Amino acid sequence: MNNAEIKLWRDIMGLTQQKAAEMLGISRVALQNYERGTRLEGGSPVPIPHSIALACAAIEAGLRDWQGMTADMVKNADDAQDFVNWSFDRTRRAAHRYNECAATADNERAMDRTKARHEEAVGLLNSFMNKKEAQ
Repeated sequence: MNNAEIKLWRDIMGLTQQKAAEMLGISRVALQNYERGTRLEGGSPVPIPHSIALACAAIEAGLRDWQGMTADMVKNADDAQDFVNWSFDRTRRAAHRYNECAATADNERAMDRTKARHEEAVGLLNSFMNKKEAQ
């Protein structure tokens, strides 16, 4: 993601700089620097971290927070199927972004967490389906 893309993302999302910064967990000044591509003082380049690009994608995808749907929200097989669908979509998006990112330990850990959550979702669905078959 570059400075023009992050500004376009914010404009498309209809967010002010302040609101976008809050949602991304950064200061408004940091977002201004990202959008400008340089620091106001000194004019040195400001690269946009992959974590910010991923956060933009998560917000665009409609995730309300970093946790998203959690296992304790699953009460029945329909919920479990929704959890699997949500998890699959999240995993697919993360894999696409991961393939575009530099290979770093942080990116590896993030992908591992995403895979683990998807495996948890599939396990819950299987558990509910087994209970349903036993009835």
